Amino acid sequence: GNADWPVLFVPEGREFKIPHNLMISLYPRVDLRQITISPVRKMFGHHKYSIEFRRIYNSISNPSLEARDELEIRQLFNIYQPKFGKVHSEDFQLGLRETLVSDISVISSMTALENLSLDYAPVSDLSPLTGLTALKSLGLDGTAASDLSVLSTLPNLLYLGLIDSTVSNLTPLTNHPNLTTLRIDRSNVDDLSPLAGVTTLRTLYADGASITDISALSGLTNLESLHVERTS
Repeated sequence: GNADWPVLFVPEGREFKIPHNLMISLYPRVDLRQITISPVRKMFGHHKYSIEFRRIYNSISNPSLEARDELEIRQLFNIYQPKFGKVHSEDFQLGLRETLVSDISVISSMTALENLSLDYAPVSDLSPLTGLTALKSLGLDGTAASDLSVLSTLPNLLYLGLIDSTVSNLTPLTNHPNLTTLRIDRSNVDDLSPLAGVTTLRTLYADGASITDISALSGLTNLESLHVERTS
C-alpha cells in the first residue's frame, strides 16, 4: 500500500465507526512541536475530535515540566481544547523559557506560584499574573510584554528580569516594597526615576540600556551592585 497513509485494521464482524475521541501518548523524548494529527485527518477527515494527550515522563516526575507541557499542548491545539492530565496545585515554580507559549491565562489560577520564567517566549499580555501575590521571581527577558502595570499587584516580588525586552516604562515599580534585584540590560528603559522610592533595591543591571542619567538612584542606600556599562 501507500506508505504515506496510515493503515487501519477492522476486526471481522465489527462495525466501523469514525472515532471522535483520540488518545495520544507522548514518550519522554518526543518534541511537542513534532506532534500532528494529520494521519487521523487523512483517514477520517476534518471532524471535531476530543483529544487527550498523555505525556510519559521519566521515573522522577517534574510538576513544573508537566505544567509547561500542558500550556504548550493547549497552545498548539487550541482549536480542539485538548485534555492533558493535571497541573499540580503544589507547584511553586514554572519554567516556560524559550517555549512557544503566548497565552498564559491558565496561570491565573496558580496562586501558590513563587517563581515564573517566561524568558524568550512570545508572551505580550501579562494580565493573567494579576494578584499572584506569592510570586517572588519573574523572568520576562526577551518577551514582547511592554505593559508592566500588573507588577503593582505583586508586592512580594524580589527579582525581575527584563533583559532584551521592549519595556521602556518602569512606573509600575514606583515605591515597590520588596524588589531587591532588577535586570534591564539591553532594554528600552531610559528613565530610572520610578526606582527612586524602591528602597529595598540591592542589585541593578542596566548594561546596554537607553539610560543617560542615574541620579534617581542616589537615595537608594541599600544599593550594593550597579552595572551601567555601554548605556546610551
